[in-house]
Amino acid sequence: VYENIQIVEEMAKMFKEDGGVVHLLKSGEVHDKMMALTLGLPHFLNILFAKVLAGSDIQEVKKFGGTTFTLQLLLAESVLSQDPNLYYAIQNQNPAFKELLSTVLTSLKEMTSAVVQNDKPRFIKHFQETTASISQDPEFSTAYQRFYKALDASQ
Repeated sequence: VYENIQIVEEMAKMFKEDGGVVHLLKSGEVHDKMMALTLGLPHFLNILFAKVLAGSDIQEVKKFGGTTFTLQLLLAESVLSQDPNLYYAIQNQNPAFKELLSTVLTSLKEMTSAVVQNDKPRFIKHFQETTASISQDPEFSTAYQRFYKALDASQ
């Protein structure tokens, strides 16, 4: 086992020297959860965003779109330009993603309910709780500036 660890550490060192990133995970479950959050969820939400737009004249909608819409559409279009079989496999073959879908549905129902029932305090509560959690990311404070840099780079 020790020899295998040395081999993995040497390979990790080579990847890092070439500018790569290496993450050693303790279990398959951790891998599945991280892939569900970093691949499955963004892909799924972008496909869903595009599916909602699909009934509209996209050229007409784009005339009204602001910066957030423009960047979101770019993300969705980049996902849709790929192989649907691969994206299905990413969604379907990861048990952690299937579990994550219940969280997605719960969150969607909570936010939908707050909007439909004109419950501004509940909407703001969800918004602020989410902000408090996500703002733990050290890069959160520069998100707005990085958003506009990404938008500029895409044009």
